[in-house]
Amino acid sequence: MVYLAEAGKWEDLLDSAVCKDGKFTLNYKQIGFEPFKAIVMYLDSNGRKQSFFVLNQIQIDEDGQNHANDAFMLDYGLTRLEYQEDKKSGAGQSLNSPIQVKIDAGREEALFQKYEYKNLGYIPKTGGARQKRFEALKDVIDDHSFSYYLLGNVFKSKLQYSKAELVALLDYFDEDVQQSKLAGRLKDHIASMLDVGESSRPLALESSLGIIKHNINRFADVNMLVFWASWCGPCRLEIPQLKQIHQTFKDKGFYMASISLDDNRSNWNTALSQEQMSWDQYILNQKEKDAIKAEYAFESIPLVVFTNKEGKSLGRFSGYSPAHIEEYIKVIEANLNK
Repeated sequence: MVYLAEAGKWEDLLDSAVCKDGKFTLNYKQIGFEPFKAIVMYLDSNGRKQSFFVLNQIQIDEDGQNHANDAFMLDYGLTRLEYQEDKKSGAGQSLNSPIQVKIDAGREEALFQKYEYKNLGYIPKTGGARQKRFEALKDVIDDHSFSYYLLGNVFKSKLQYSKAELVALLDYFDEDVQQSKLAGRLKDHIASMLDVGESSRPLALESSLGIIKHNINRFADVNMLVFWASWCGPCRLEIPQLKQIHQTFKDKGFYMASISLDDNRSNWNTALSQEQMSWDQYILNQKEKDAIKAEYAFESIPLVVFTNKEGKSLGRFSGYSPAHIEEYIKVIEANLNK
């Protein structure tokens, strides 16, 4: 048996087929199909999941080295995968090691092979090379405005861009691409982004008691928002520091809230029971999660953001460090004194 899945989502099988005499045909049909990164999987003789590794002929031709990727761009029409024998030995490949295949596919795959190793879409937030890379990306999109692959690269690096830059890039794509599901998510992200100097919007979230509380980021003179999740090891390491902060400042015009990005509410509730955090606890649904990640411009946690009563940022700290507690205290004391 062979199986079709979206890259990175091995458990969500989209199609399957029997391989007979070394041949198989997958027929994947979907209303409103949009090209995406796919993988073809099988079970090796030990029952472990493996995926075909697709040779990147463009990169091979450039440097003569062996380049292969388990993902490829599934495009409209026919995609053909063909077994590739080991050219050095002339022998076949082991079933228990990744099987390499040649690919004959559409124009999205050609872009994937050309740019996947070149970090296209990423631009530094500052520095002299930033504008040059941004203009080069616009030229590539302008030349291939049909490409869902290029839109995916922009989406993946969306936090590197300003709101105006994302609007400009989106405008270079064809109308069909602009109306895609991924473009819709990018538009939602743009709508949630803050302009330079703009204060955060009033935040209303569901608490661990099932109550919606408003103005969480504007509740006190100093509001400390802690973005975390039960599965995040560094987030859990920081909790003793947070307890110390809360105990020290809780009655002095200071408000603390932990905001969970957990997908599984049961895991969140278990963590709350284990950690016994005495300040307000909130959880985000998926729509809130996307909007808040855009507004507060982050992907990784833990993240701590301080705001005042107007929603203006007083400071932010990404990642875990034992030294952060001293920085937290400095921010709190400086702004409580004001």
